[in-house]
Amino acid sequence: MGNLKVGDQILEVNGISTSKMSVTDVANLMEGDVNTTVFLLIRRSGFRDKEAMLIRENFINTNVDKHYVKRCSAHFELKDYSDAVDDCNEAVKINPNNDKAYYWRGLSHIMNRNKYQGVEDLRKAASLGHKRAKEILKNSNFLNEN
Repeated sequence: MGNLKVGDQILEVNGISTSKMSVTDVANLMEGDVNTTVFLLIRRSGFRDKEAMLIRENFINTNVDKHYVKRCSAHFELKDYSDAVDDCNEAVKINPNNDKAYYWRGLSHIMNRNKYQGVEDLRKAASLGHKRAKEILKNSNFLNEN
């Protein structure tokens, strides 16, 4: 039967019937500490009902960090640099490899006169492959200013 697939029906979570539960309630039942197990009873079209044991892992919804980055860049354009930093901080918490979050946070720090942190974020963005951050670092005098 393999891993869960689109169209599978979760009949039970840890022996608790899901027949009268919402999708959110089922998801909440499945939540737990990382590296702990959850037992499911699964129904898949064309197969017998089957028990499955899953080990919980961290889940990153990559779309969420992208929404924070969009908000961050919007705050930056509105010259609301503190809120821009806050939203980029959330994006980095969700996805520490989001180059755009480091880029926008770096620019926001610089505009808030926190040059050191801004340059560090631009360096991180550049190390993650952000081309504009690389250009800014290469063509700026940030490192030579006092």
